[in-house]
Amino acid sequence: MWKLGPIQLLTIIGSFYYLGVIFGMLFMIVLSQVAHYVLSRMGYEIFRFNDITHVIQEDSKTFSNIVVYMEIDKLDADTLKKHVYSKDVINVRRVNQGITNKFGFCLWKDLPKEQCASQVKKCTKNIDNEQGIVEFCNELITTKMDYDKPLWEMHVLENYSSEKSIIFVRVHHAFSDGIGFVSFISCLLDKPYSLSMKKKFVQNSFISEAFYTLFGPIYAIHCTNKLKALSSDSQGGKVTETTEEQRQPDKIFLSKEFSFKSVVKCYKRFDKTTFNDYMLAAVSTGFDKWLKQNSIKDAKKIVVSMPVNVRPLPTKIEELKLGNYFMATRCELPLHSTIEKSIYSCKEAFWSIYSEAMIRSMDKLGNLLRFIPQQIAFQAADDVFKGIGLALSNIPFGQEDWVICNKKVHKRGFWTHNQLSLKLFMFVITYGDKMTVTLSANKTLKLDAKQFIDAVESSIENDISENCKQE
Repeated sequence: MWKLGPIQLLTIIGSFYYLGVIFGMLFMIVLSQVAHYVLSRMGYEIFRFNDITHVIQEDSKTFSNIVVYMEIDKLDADTLKKHVYSKDVINVRRVNQGITNKFGFCLWKDLPKEQCASQVKKCTKNIDNEQGIVEFCNELITTKMDYDKPLWEMHVLENYSSEKSIIFVRVHHAFSDGIGFVSFISCLLDKPYSLSMKKKFVQNSFISEAFYTLFGPIYAIHCTNKLKALSSDSQGGKVTETTEEQRQPDKIFLSKEFSFKSVVKCYKRFDKTTFNDYMLAAVSTGFDKWLKQNSIKDAKKIVVSMPVNVRPLPTKIEELKLGNYFMATRCELPLHSTIEKSIYSCKEAFWSIYSEAMIRSMDKLGNLLRFIPQQIAFQAADDVFKGIGLALSNIPFGQEDWVICNKKVHKRGFWTHNQLSLKLFMFVITYGDKMTVTLSANKTLKLDAKQFIDAVESSIENDISENCKQE
């Protein structure tokens, strides 16, 4: 049970009532540095706000885990263990920390080395097909991780086939988000830090950082209210209707692989569109088909959230950022029957809401929210996610081959739980010339979620076959 600490109450009262809003923010900035120094000397680190929500939302049925599977050339667990523990990343503080609650704060705690030495294990399951992979991933997602051990682990299925093994990697969502996971794996490759992404990150000036630190949280509150005002129409809202209220473990689904080159060719035929624009259009047509399959014909719009990554992949160990460095924006996604009809309206819906100023401001607000009572922070975060039909996350795993222990990784799959009030969470994984779409769906949904991912898959397949097939 996560406690309400007196220090947090004193922070709220002292900062915002006696010192005023701006001085209160300055007070919190100073407090964060003092708290970081003092707690660090005691063997603790304070959580970021984005990380806290993934801990305090856990209950007996819902766990905040991320699971990734990698199909790799034949590999044994002992070889992988020696490889992992020889890398610089194994000495990173977060990699050797568990979770505790002290002084009313959710904290990372340093662990003795002997508690951190057995995170790479042999998987004894009898798995020889894709359905078995999905079932084991479901098992890992719906099992609570031990807070007294590092919040990452690897399970090696040595004999998936005569030529292939499977590495199942599980991390707690507080330890890492999707890009954080890719950053972590990048440190473990035979050529560390070789992964890259197309998105460019600009180094912000001191003046810019100071401005957003002081005034960004105020603007972020305005943006949050604006985002909360967005809503699905009555028919579109039926995609998240459930048969019962209580939270249940999620069910996961895996789509087929697509040629990423074909997908790129498809979206580039439209003027000034991005990969995200294209995937929003595919989701739009998937929703349209899914609802019509269930005799719901008048839906016009559904609210969709898209997490935006705010940090680059590391090029050296000092640049590694684990934890959750993303900000979620949302839009009212218009529904259409084909990608061609929906692409520009979906693009307009997203880019009319999204801005760099909003993302940077919300990041600064999150830095302050970790000093308010954790249950209040959780309720605020949960409230923000209410009314969302789907969260859509695009996670680039890099165009380069992943090579570990001189073995090439061929396939990858990614899943996590449905956060807070979400009922549907879709992940788009791109790696090399492959793209895979996976879906995490609440088990109590009235509509069959398998129909939804099949509808998205068929929308992309039809668009590729009709317009963009590689020669």
